[in-house]
Order: sequence, then structure tokens, then C-alpha cells
Amino acid sequence: MRRGISMQWSYTWSHSLDQGTYSTGGGQIVNSYDWRADYGNSSDDVRHRFVGHYVWQLPFFGHASNAFVRGAAGGWALKRNRDYSRRAIR
Repeated sequence: MRRGISMQWSYTWSHSLDQGTYSTGGGQIVNSYDWRADYGNSSDDVRHRFVGHYVWQLPFFGHASNAFVRGAAGGWALKRNRDYSRRAIR
């Protein structure tokens, strides 16, 4: 943590395939003799995902001389999580 701020960011690319709901339009096997024809994008397919978070420890009242003020008003932090994802177009 530098100057009371901590951050972390990550990016993930993936592609999920199966014989599930969106490959057949309803989850039913269309041709039981050719299961490969039903193979396609999974309903859980998330191609791009960007996740980040930060924590900022507020510098106010952390070093106050009064113990009550330091205990009640010091040590607070702001936190924020962000999750951006894009599902594949079906």
C-alpha cells in the first residue's frame, strides 16, 4: 500500500463451448445421431472480463491526540469494486 491507496486490476479472455442451451436454442438435442451439430457457444461464455478494486485508507483523525476521536473517527476506508464483462453475441 502506497500513501494509503491499494489497487488491483485484472483482465481475462475466455471462450466456453458446450452442447447446452444456446447451441440448440432450447437445450434439446436436435439430432441424436450427430451431437457435434449441437456444439456451440456455452450459455456461460464471457469473452472479455475486466475486474478492478481499490482501497483508500482515509488519513483523517488517524493520529488524533484524543483517544475517543481516534477510535470513533479514525481508521475509515473507501472501497470500490468494478466488474465489466461482455458476453458473446449469440
